[in-house]
Amino acid sequence: GEAAYRRTREAIARDLEELEREEDDAWASEFLNSDSDMGDSSAWFCPFLPSPLVRVRRMVEVVPITPADHCLDIGCGDGRVLVTAAQSTGCHCTGIDIDAGLIARAEVLAAEAGGEVEARCAFTAGDALAKRGVVAGGEGEGEGEGGDGDGD
Repeated sequence: GEAAYRRTREAIARDLEELEREEDDAWASEFLNSDSDMGDSSAWFCPFLPSPLVRVRRMVEVVPITPADHCLDIGCGDGRVLVTAAQSTGCHCTGIDIDAGLIARAEVLAAEAGGEVEARCAFTAGDALAKRGVVAGGEGEGEGEGGDGDGD
């Protein structure tokens, strides 16, 4: 019940804290070898910094994701987190990123993982902030943009 849920959440928090403390040489290697085309830098809040695969795999291990879950990653980059989650857990995934080149890489990564993984992953190039009403809570006008959601 509630106590088991709390213990699970505490264990996840400890695992993630431990993960953050670990020194990760793979991050530096992947960051330095990133070839993302940032295009018009005025549209960027920050450059793409890939999560090291060792860290991605560990995150997917410690978060209790099931095949019934649907994961959303806003700013998904090359899709490695979502593809790994779909591959490891059977969940469905949706990724949004402003960089169409990264979305293309995410789609290739999902395809390379196999047809079942590719079918469970959907990637969209676009500005998540421009879609606030959809992402933040619903179909009503004004939602997600400071409105009360009642359309007036």
